[in-house]
Amino acid sequence: FSSRRRHTRFKCDWSSDVCSSDLQFVIQQMVLKEKPGFYWNPENAKSEVDFVIQGKNSVIPIEVKASENVKSRSLKVYCDNFKPGYCLRTSLAGYRDQGWVINVPLYYFEQWLKNYEKIRS
Repeated sequence: FSSRRRHTRFKCDWSSDVCSSDLQFVIQQMVLKEKPGFYWNPENAKSEVDFVIQGKNSVIPIEVKASENVKSRSLKVYCDNFKPGYCLRTSLAGYRDQGWVINVPLYYFEQWLKNYEKIRS
């Protein structure tokens, strides 16, 4: 990654409503499974990705959506720039493979996290 890009441990103000319960669930699962995730936000840009984690052969970006609205402009920006082998979005919507991104239902995230290194990363 370029030194101009920021990859930091996920930052969240737990004392406020900044973190949705969906985002908190994903963070808790990552902590429980000891899978470190990092927040991605390029300098001077309006895009951000909730997490990037190390896959088997590449970094996997993960976007968490709090509803069935699965528009992911920031995730698309990341995928277009870095061309990861796998992009993931989790939401209240069902499983959906859109070619450039896989959407898994939030309830399935724990299972996905157990097996993600085996999946086409």
